[in-house]
Amino acid sequence: MRKIAASLAKAGTGSASRRRFLGGVGASALATSAVLFGSAERASATYDIACCHLRFVPSVSVATCRSGCHYNWYCSTATKSCSCCEVKNCSTGAYTKSAYSCDNT
Repeated sequence: MRKIAASLAKAGTGSASRRRFLGGVGASALATSAVLFGSAERASATYDIACCHLRFVPSVSVATCRSGCHYNWYCSTATKSCSCCEVKNCSTGAYTKSAYSCDNT
């Protein structure tokens, strides 16, 4: 906290200097999160089912998908709320199967 205060004091008292300093802090946080969590691979959806954009023809249940390595997300339309899932091979990191489940809203 003292380092931040000292940096603000060095940067000057103007709002432009504070903005530049805080912008640098935000950029550093973003770069750090990319290193820690990795970057997302390019999306390659082939099958549009409800609001789920899946890579493969759905071939397993969402429960089966979630039981191993997977990527899960939720989406909704005006009439449906869906759970979408891609099965991931834990050792290679490759996605191998897709699943989805929707309920009427």
